[in-house]
Amino acid sequence: MRKVSAMPPKTLKLYIEIAKTLNDHGPLSVHDLASFLKVNPSTLNEPVKFFNAQKLIKEKSRNSIVTYIITERGTELLKFFNVQPLIKVTR
Repeated sequence: MRKVSAMPPKTLKLYIEIAKTLNDHGPLSVHDLASFLKVNPSTLNEPVKFFNAQKLIKEKSRNSIVTYIITERGTELLKFFNVQPLIKVTR
């Protein structure tokens, strides 16, 4: 049986924020994405590789500038993680 490791909550939050930012503001370069998220661009190397391998984002090159856009599969990921606020019932 293969052991599956869980992603730490902090990492998962970063991955979801990357997807949201690309969805709202894409296409973006890694540098622009890092600016939106207020992180060091090197922090995004692994997540971008992962997203690309999973086909959650698509790489586009124009004038030697590489940008990323979210794919339909990436949009589905956002729908999956969409947490609705709790509704309080008053009686």
